[in-house]
Amino acid sequence: MKALDPESNITRLAFLCALIGIATECRAEVLIQAHPSSREVYIGGSTELKVAAVQQGGTGLYYQWQKNAVDVPGATGSSYTISAWTTAKEGDYTVRVSNGQTSVTSEPATLSTAGAYTHSRLLTSDAQFALYGVLCNLQTGNGSLSICPSTRPLPYLNVACSGRGTIARVDVNTRKVVGEYYTAPASRQYHRDPSRTTVDLYGNVWTGNRAELGDLPSNPFGSVTRIGMVVGGVRGNYDYINHKFTPDPINPSIPGHWLSPPFKYNTCKDLNGDGFLYTSSGKWDGQTCDAIAWNPPSSIDELILNYVYTKPNGVRAVAVDKNNNIWVGGSSRASSGNDFHQLIKVSGLGADPDIFLSTTNIWGDSNWNCAGGYGALVDGYGVLWSSRYMGGWYTPGGETFRYDTQAQTWPPAHLGLLDPYEYGMTVDPATGFIWKTTYGPEGCYCGYIYWPSGDIWGSFYQGSEYSKGIAIDSVGNVWIAHWDNGYGTTVGHLTRDGTWIADVVLNYQGDTGQGPTGVSIDSNGKVWAVCQFSDDAFLINPNGTVEARVDLGAGAGPYNYSDMTGFVAFSTTSPSGFWDFVIDTASDASGVLSLSWNGVSPIGTSIKVQVRASNSLFGSGGLTDVPFVTVSSGEPLAGRALGRYFEVRVTLAKNFGVASIPVLNDLTLNWQGNDWK
Repeated sequence: MKALDPESNITRLAFLCALIGIATECRAEVLIQAHPSSREVYIGGSTELKVAAVQQGGTGLYYQWQKNAVDVPGATGSSYTISAWTTAKEGDYTVRVSNGQTSVTSEPATLSTAGAYTHSRLLTSDAQFALYGVLCNLQTGNGSLSICPSTRPLPYLNVACSGRGTIARVDVNTRKVVGEYYTAPASRQYHRDPSRTTVDLYGNVWTGNRAELGDLPSNPFGSVTRIGMVVGGVRGNYDYINHKFTPDPINPSIPGHWLSPPFKYNTCKDLNGDGFLYTSSGKWDGQTCDAIAWNPPSSIDELILNYVYTKPNGVRAVAVDKNNNIWVGGSSRASSGNDFHQLIKVSGLGADPDIFLSTTNIWGDSNWNCAGGYGALVDGYGVLWSSRYMGGWYTPGGETFRYDTQAQTWPPAHLGLLDPYEYGMTVDPATGFIWKTTYGPEGCYCGYIYWPSGDIWGSFYQGSEYSKGIAIDSVGNVWIAHWDNGYGTTVGHLTRDGTWIADVVLNYQGDTGQGPTGVSIDSNGKVWAVCQFSDDAFLINPNGTVEARVDLGAGAGPYNYSDMTGFVAFSTTSPSGFWDFVIDTASDASGVLSLSWNGVSPIGTSIKVQVRASNSLFGSGGLTDVPFVTVSSGEPLAGRALGRYFEVRVTLAKNFGVASIPVLNDLTLNWQGNDWK
């Protein structure tokens, strides 16, 4: 305990009281040792006023802050923080300190508004838009950003390799496998068998595990898995003992399993806290794939965001809606749980990997006359279409149904069954018509086209029996995978009016594809076809030329007749695109950021700007641990986004069928601290 200073005023007062024998109790004195200080505050910023006081006797100190001699409600502590500064908050601030007997008021602290921000950056040129971060389905031109007229999702193909229980990610520009990921932990390795992929509105890929049949009393459910997206970074190896990262040499024969930030774009978290992403390189050595063993918590690829049990089992149907939520449906007969479709809502925004299962379930008819659950998509009007293939060992009588995911109307509208062999499904990005192939026996050459209302529009010649996947590009080319009972080697090419053009033979430099199951449109407007029995993927130019082949490795068994690139999501489900970038202000003390922009958003369109900030770029407490907040132009961000690193996401969107498009002309960032790197 610190001794009292015998020369202090408080000690002298106590001594005098005792000396003269005052009968009444002495009034304890309060002294302020440090007064609040005057300062300037930036618009949108925050500041903290403090006082230091001591007393002799009394029952404790009490505080009341005042602005211009008027009490500030709720400001009753030794410090007072003022946030979201505006000129209206300028004035003289004092604090009255009391101990129940006496009180004293501090000297005034004059607060005024500071001048301009330390730094301001205007982004308005095509080069600036392209330089910072990643553009997805947005184009530059004349110093502005707008939605691409020909849909350009992120440049990756996500293939369900059913035979290995993995998802392989192919860079469509380099035509290399850049990662491969198991879809269930090792403890459930015999319950993987993914057969469809769906890319969400931030580039993450979802898949169902169709071998998760809910056949055990302890596990009566199905499951889905979400795999994140990362662009950029430096690949190498990490020495945990010496805490040393060694980048890969140029053209390494064995790529490292660690990616070091900074990344151009990232939706994943550092699960083991080493500051890197531990993830597959995708390198195929001719014997084994590069997927990282999934034995949580000791080993897991950090691009795997979620593995979630679902009410439906044998999940095949997986579709994303315009709110970036996921709809899943089962199609096994293992239990009545198969009858369900279930909504998985992604809490937070975009990449935040926290999910919960909605209690909203939509289900088919009883007695195994199930509706949907085989293939699914959400069209431009928010309607979930889910088909049911009822050939083979399935009980006849299944139906396709439509369900409004926005209004969540009940019951769903059953379309009935035109053909028990309906299989692949896609949507025309120009008309909104639904096209469905048929997977049937000899003579089954007819596919069907539906109006968005659900009425039949007509049929088309699909070029082969046992057809599976189907895709329609931005200019109206229709592409159909001719599986042909496993012996097919072609992809059919039509126009959107049903005119047959040709069969494209899947042959590249002497290698022929066998058993094509799925087709998708990539970011360059080209077509990818994956082949189940030749374990490869072929790239087709819209002119019908086969341009490349990607070897997926023996045993891959790609069985993927859904949207493998995100083309359907960005062209029709939610016609939109985003620009995402990170700035480093090189100072933990920086922040107080404001964003302003100029643009045009006609009726039926929108411009949304979101931001998040952290003093850590990646790792514990890094950017991907922080939720985005949506901001208005010119809105001060104090208290909402503060830190050295800022991630900005701009989303341009329009309603399906609206001719007008939103345009971002410029974006200005203002902040205190150092200029960004």
